[in-house]
Amino acid sequence: MKTVNIFFNGDNIWKVYIDERNSTITLRKYDYVFNKETKKYVESEGRPTWNERKYSRVLLGKDQGKVNFLLVEWSKYNYGCVNGQDTKNFELKNKDSIEKVVSKFGNSYIPYPLMIGKDYTYLLDGRKLMKIHNDDYKKREDLNHLYAYLWEYSWLQKREKNNILAKKDLDKIEKAREWRRKFSSL
Repeated sequence: MKTVNIFFNGDNIWKVYIDERNSTITLRKYDYVFNKETKKYVESEGRPTWNERKYSRVLLGKDQGKVNFLLVEWSKYNYGCVNGQDTKNFELKNKDSIEKVVSKFGNSYIPYPLMIGKDYTYLLDGRKLMKIHNDDYKKREDLNHLYAYLWEYSWLQKREKNNILAKKDLDKIEKAREWRRKFSSL
């Protein structure tokens, strides 16, 4: 049995047990609870989120030698992932299949995963799964900027709504809108 810790925000909060022989996976979230006797916080193993669940394939996202994202293919087009404090299950209704995971750390060791499929690249905007067609960005180095494009649009949209756009923001708006049109929710 293989054990993997998922690193998030400076700590390992998920522990994954992968039984490759039986193709099952167990996921547990760890919390810290206060021990009244020792007056210290101790690590406590929580109830399993996924308990000996059958899987087809597991992909790990790593950066700086640490696992920071987990993608599990349950069956064809059905996936589950662990990103930070959340788990998410989803189905790819467009019949795409995810082939690779790239997950870099951002500020405070927050992972920014990209799930690269045959036709689309998928990313998480909060708990919402977004997709962009692979033809919509020409160079592979644009992968590092997909989150920036998505968030810049959201930031500009808020500023525009509140009428606090500066003159320098105006030229960014059209470019951000152009990129945002390329993204779509699943």
